[in-house]
Amino acid sequence: MSTASSESLLAIILFVAFSLLLMIVCYEMKKHLHIPVAPSLLIFGLLIRIIGPHIGQMGEVVTQVKLIDHELISLVFFPILIFEASFSGDWYTIKKEIWQIIPLATTVVIGCTILNGVALRFIFGYEYDWDQLYVLGVILSATDHIAVDSLLKDIYAPDKLETLISGETMFNEATVLVLFKILVSNTSGLAGFADSLKEFSRLAFGGFGMGIGSAIVMGLVIRRILNDFYIETNLALILAYLLFWVCDMTVIHVSGALALVSYGLFMSAYGKTLISPSIEERLHEFIEIWSRNIESIVFIIAGLLFADIAIYRSNELVDKDYYVLFLMFPLSYIIRGIVLLCHYPALRYLGYGMTWKDLVFMTFAGMKGVISTALVLMAYHNEEIEETFRPIIGYLGIGTAWLSIIAGGVVSRIIVRTLGLEDLTDVQENMLAGVTKALVEISEAKIEELHSEKDLKLISWDRVLELAGPYPLVRSILKKSKVGQQVLRENPEDFESHHLLKRFSEKFSLSKNSLATEMRRRYLTTLKGIYWHQFEEGLCHGEASLILIDSCNISLDKESEPMHDWVVVRKLVYKDSAMQFWSKLSRLYVIGKIFRRFIYKRIILAYDSANNFIKCHEETEKLIDEMEIDIDKNVFEEVMREAHEQVKLCEEFMNIYIIDCYPEVLAEVQTKRCCKLLLYSQRELISEVYENGLIKELEYESLIKAIDASIRTVTFQGIPPMPILRDVLFNRFTGATLQEINLLLSKITEKVYKPCEILYLEGYPANGAFLIIRGRVLEKSTWISQELIIGNIVGVQHLLEEFAEKYTSTATAITSTVVAHIPKEILEFEGFVEDMYTEAAEELILLNRERYNLKDAQEKHILRVMGASIVKVFEKGKRCFFPDGGFLMKGKGYNELKNWVVKPSNKPREMLERSIILMFPKDFRYSWEKNVTMSEVFKRFCVKITNDTIARKDVKVEDLSMINESKLDDTMMLMVNENPQAFSIKFKSVVPQY
Repeated sequence: MSTASSESLLAIILFVAFSLLLMIVCYEMKKHLHIPVAPSLLIFGLLIRIIGPHIGQMGEVVTQVKLIDHELISLVFFPILIFEASFSGDWYTIKKEIWQIIPLATTVVIGCTILNGVALRFIFGYEYDWDQLYVLGVILSATDHIAVDSLLKDIYAPDKLETLISGETMFNEATVLVLFKILVSNTSGLAGFADSLKEFSRLAFGGFGMGIGSAIVMGLVIRRILNDFYIETNLALILAYLLFWVCDMTVIHVSGALALVSYGLFMSAYGKTLISPSIEERLHEFIEIWSRNIESIVFIIAGLLFADIAIYRSNELVDKDYYVLFLMFPLSYIIRGIVLLCHYPALRYLGYGMTWKDLVFMTFAGMKGVISTALVLMAYHNEEIEETFRPIIGYLGIGTAWLSIIAGGVVSRIIVRTLGLEDLTDVQENMLAGVTKALVEISEAKIEELHSEKDLKLISWDRVLELAGPYPLVRSILKKSKVGQQVLRENPEDFESHHLLKRFSEKFSLSKNSLATEMRRRYLTTLKGIYWHQFEEGLCHGEASLILIDSCNISLDKESEPMHDWVVVRKLVYKDSAMQFWSKLSRLYVIGKIFRRFIYKRIILAYDSANNFIKCHEETEKLIDEMEIDIDKNVFEEVMREAHEQVKLCEEFMNIYIIDCYPEVLAEVQTKRCCKLLLYSQRELISEVYENGLIKELEYESLIKAIDASIRTVTFQGIPPMPILRDVLFNRFTGATLQEINLLLSKITEKVYKPCEILYLEGYPANGAFLIIRGRVLEKSTWISQELIIGNIVGVQHLLEEFAEKYTSTATAITSTVVAHIPKEILEFEGFVEDMYTEAAEELILLNRERYNLKDAQEKHILRVMGASIVKVFEKGKRCFFPDGGFLMKGKGYNELKNWVVKPSNKPREMLERSIILMFPKDFRYSWEKNVTMSEVFKRFCVKITNDTIARKDVKVEDLSMINESKLDDTMMLMVNENPQAFSIKFKSVVPQY
């Protein structure tokens, strides 16, 4: 590298460092003197130009800065400024207002550009080419998101109006860059209007296309990176610069600005959830810092250039140019107002609408700033612009931006206050009183707590109350309200916080509807924030969090109506017709696996959304109640009833469509969530320990890497495969051979039933049974009422010969249900016989109580014994033992068997023919005595098991007769939980009959 190049590079580095130092000084001046940062930076730039050449290497700095190439300015400054504007945008509101934003950012900009050029020609008499005048016109039409954001932070305009102004500014910046490029390169004047229009369309649509494509690629890449701040941040930033360079400075030649807008909006809408939750906030902060640094450098360079033009090259300007600045500045706002007024008939009906007050404010909110200043720098160093016109562009462009930041901001604030745009409504002020009251009570409780501290006896409590007590807080809040100021004037001697707040609240006469609307708005806004917090904590999937936040936004659009946010979520995550369609496709042999995976993803999304919906609603209600925003109890309870109704609908949805239908999905999501919760808490604990110095950096790095590896495994772990019918049959019928399973597959069909849809009716001809694959079914008749879940066979008794003609019960789908219809021929396959009789044992016994001497037995006793019994098939001639007895279900049994009851015996019995016997559980014989009915035997067995279970838990029972039915139920359930293997035959859930 040559010595000259080294000096140039050194000068640039020195200038950047010095500029950032001056930026810090300007921000400190703003804190103490309330001087805007941008004008201060422009003044510092002017001073550098004046004194820089006399301070060593600063002279080289001034020289090198003046020689910066216009393409370098474009590549260094614009990408980060435009990306930061779009990345920080509110996508939902921008999407709703897009039909207002498009004309504001296109025809309004073009109209202002043309009228500014006309004014420069016919009012101020500049005789330059129209293209040259339009270049200055487009610079004067550019608005700046940083200046606008700074203005919006200092005022309290309605949120939707602020978003509209921010959205217009963001798209305005991109449109202005496109127009600037076209005008600078246009050599055919007005005759080339058609070509310019074509070029504009090509640049615009090409830019949007490149931005969307890059956004998709970015999404695919960044979602695979986890908890790496450096990579994720640099990736987002580098892509912004590379995208701008590829679009603007290569043969592709489309609008890099519009590409960045679409890329940034994607990141705002969806990409922010692809970034690691622990990184997202820091990434925003980093990009904002980078953007502010670039802004500061631009303003200092502009100040330096302004001084060079106005002082050192003043011979290039004429007297007229100096006063034109002060005339053109207000005229540019008048022109903007005229163009906006021409658009008003359409704007008032698009998006969220627009009032005449909004129109007036938007006229003055179109502030100039860093974008117009950067365009001036580009134009000044562009050889396509006439050399004699460049000083005029520099002087008027930078001067207008300067005046806009100083005077425009002041005028905009005056306009807002005059029009009453930032005034709080009576309801909002009343809400403010409620929150203030809660804060006062918390402060008083804290003061009382500090009073009791033994180590704080030397405190001057009068001074504490004067500086940090409740009264200064209340007085400060009341001063910000017109009504509050009136209360303070009427009660100058009242220093009691509660009295002032009470008098403040009494000034308002509020309707129930207005209170309900405001309460609903506060509730939904709080809920939206809690949803996002859930995502940042890693407890809610990114897509689910966006859906939940959108449900709040959609509900806020209709805040005067009852809450309906779950209805919105339900439509977004689960559509019945679509799920049934995907379910049919999932049964296809070749491509079914793809659709099954898709169904699982939708179910996981639905569960994650529903689960967080319920939790966040509970947290929101608790928070609002604690902060006493519920200033009217009746209104609060009404809004809470609306929220509870939505939560109830959500719970019903979970029970019907997820918990009962996809328990494996439920288990998977809950397992992942538990893992993430533990791992993130471990990560937080390690960071805290490291910050406190308890572990060294090497130890910290090792621990964090290990935890991040675990988080990565959990996050990117694939979802479990959705079982197909073949797998279900293999798992359900373990006694069947592969050949028998394949034969059964050729005979059964899958069916889908909606909730409350009937599978079969009692008394109708029976044509088989139904194996439940998904969902829950109620089987009901005069003799039974039971809920059947996954793995159960509904109507299994109708596969048996004696019940094969007509259905003995009615089966109804409780949830969305998928079943496999099993034909009667299944018992022709030997491998299914034992399973079928095992499944049908309960129904067979209940339907034949008299046959088995169980007419007086309680149903729960029958079900418990059946649940612990097993079914065996015995071939003819086989010698068998029945030590605990049993029931004959089919066949003749042995010679001594005179009825259907197999009595306990240790003698071997030879089967007369192939028989099926239900064998009672171990030790059942001890409940058996002569002259005791079978019903009593069943009861004794259940009581005995209860006694044994209680004894194992060291609970002494003196008299078994004292065990009531509820105790028996609880103990039996305890027994089942302790020994699930003994009760693994059935999955049935019995519904009590009353």
